[in-house]
Amino acid sequence: SDDSYITHRVVDNFVRGYGLVWNADERVQAYTHPLWFFILSIGYVFYKNIFYVNILFSIIASTAVVVIFVSKISRSSFESLIGVLILTFSKSFIDFSTTGLENPLAHLILALFFLVYFRTALSSKKLFLLSFIAGLGILTRLDFIILYLPCLIYILLQLHSYKEILTMIKGLSLFLTWELFSLFYYGFFFPNTYYAKLNTKIDFGDYLQQGVFYFIDSILSDPITLLIVFAAIVL
Repeated sequence: SDDSYITHRVVDNFVRGYGLVWNADERVQAYTHPLWFFILSIGYVFYKNIFYVNILFSIIASTAVVVIFVSKISRSSFESLIGVLILTFSKSFIDFSTTGLENPLAHLILALFFLVYFRTALSSKKLFLLSFIAGLGILTRLDFIILYLPCLIYILLQLHSYKEILTMIKGLSLFLTWELFSLFYYGFFFPNTYYAKLNTKIDFGDYLQQGVFYFIDSILSDPITLLIVFAAIVL
C-alpha cells in the first residue's frame, strides 16, 4: 500500500535523528500506528531496506495469528478448519496482511487478547493483563478501542469492585504515557489525520452516504468478510 510509505518516511527520519516527523522541522504526527511505527524502526536500524523489513514483520505477525488461533483459541479441529477457511477467503485479511500497514500487528494483539480472555480465570490479574494487551492494541491504532473496551468493561463489572478501575488504568499505562508524550511532542492527543479528516464542513449526511457506498463496495468485492462480521454480531 502506498499509504505505508508515509510511515516509512517517518521511520527513516526518526532513525536518522530528525525526530518522529514527516518534515524535519515540523512536529506533525503523519502516521496513525505508534506501536507499529516503533517496531518497524527497530527493524530498520538493523536492516536498511524498510520495504523488506515491513513485509517480513507482516508475514511473521500474520502467521502467528493463525497459529495462535488454531493451537490455543480454537476448541476443536472443526473450529480450526472453519476459522482458517474464513481467513483464507477473506480478501480483507489476506490483502491487509502484507500491505505494510498495521493490520498484522493489530490481528496478533487481538488474538493474544482473546487468548487471555477465553483461557484465563476471572481475577484482578486477568483484568490487568487484558488492559495491558488492549493498551498495546489501542497504541497500534486508536480506533481499535471499540474492539477492546466492551470486553474490559464486562470483566470489570464481573469483578464487582470499583477499585478494579485502578487496575485497568494501570494496565493501560503504556497507552496513556504515549498520549501524554503525544501532547508534549506534537501538541495533540490524536494523529494529524484525525483532525484533517473529521474536522471538515462536510455534511454528516454525505459522510453517511459515503459509508453506505463503502459497505456496498465491500460486499461486492469481499462478501465473506462482512457476512462473517454481521453474523458474529447477530450471534
